[in-house]
Amino acid sequence: MAGDWIKIKTNLRTDMKFMQLGVSLNLAEEETFFALYRTACWFSTHGKYGVFYNLDHLVIDDYVGIPGMSQGLLDAGWLEVKGDALMLKGFVDLTSIRKSLGAKVRAQILSAAACSICGSTEQLEVDHIIPISKGGTSNVDNLQALCRRCNIAKGNRLPKEST
Repeated sequence: MAGDWIKIKTNLRTDMKFMQLGVSLNLAEEETFFALYRTACWFSTHGKYGVFYNLDHLVIDDYVGIPGMSQGLLDAGWLEVKGDALMLKGFVDLTSIRKSLGAKVRAQILSAAACSICGSTEQLEVDHIIPISKGGTSNVDNLQALCRRCNIAKGNRLPKEST
């Protein structure tokens, strides 16, 4: 993903969470923005579909060089820890990573001709292995064929949450 654009919400500067983060970390507006942008780049570039596994959230403080950054992100609801998954969400627009699949990609994924969970060949749909809402992308390696029943049962859970 190196060299890709990260789309940040245009109203970030007026977002109350953004202002509170800057105040709690004693940062100027520009420093707060840069710290958030650097964190988003790190998740986008080095995370698995924007999610880190088996990583303590305090490593963000070290990476960004700002003590308390990870706690500020947690308090703002921009950093979520679910089990062993670390997800950054809320201030980066998800439409920047959600793409239309297109007929060719859809056909490629559905050519598996069987549900990745139960093996059914009926009512196949394209599913995001790591949901977009949890940092996943529409890249081919994050897509799988699921039957409608398994897709509904999986919902927007991560693979480790579905078992």
